[in-house]
Amino acid sequence: MSRKVLKVAMGLTVVAALTLGVTTVAFAEGQRLSYISAWPTGHRSGTWADSDGDSAHTRVLLTGVTISADNITYTPSSVQLQLLKNNPPFGYQAVSNKTAAPGSYQDWGNPGSGTFVFQYNGSTYAGGFYGSGSGFDLNATHANIYW
Repeated sequence: MSRKVLKVAMGLTVVAALTLGVTTVAFAEGQRLSYISAWPTGHRSGTWADSDGDSAHTRVLLTGVTISADNITYTPSSVQLQLLKNNPPFGYQAVSNKTAAPGSYQDWGNPGSGTFVFQYNGSTYAGGFYGSGSGFDLNATHANIYW
């Protein structure tokens, strides 16, 4: 095979690989990288707007997660978050709850366009669920929202 044909074949292979790579990677419309400090149950995140310009899922990833009460810190086995969507004139209404281990995504699929928040509903520790009124606050070194 001549050098010119070989270069063309290599170039086409690179273009094909790049094209396939672009089509298989999910495009995220937006993200917010943050943290959580001493959130009681029922506390809500800041808002974000999703124009649904893509088919990306709405997901939250919490890492470095602890819950604390009475100056004692625990590592929960799971955290429950609720996705809420603004529905004027009624305000924010629940989409659904998701429970996941720290370091795993809470994934609500594609909830469409709108303005959203997530709410901390509680955590599981030592086999018990600690929700509203439990006195356990949520902390996370990273609270990343992807939409």
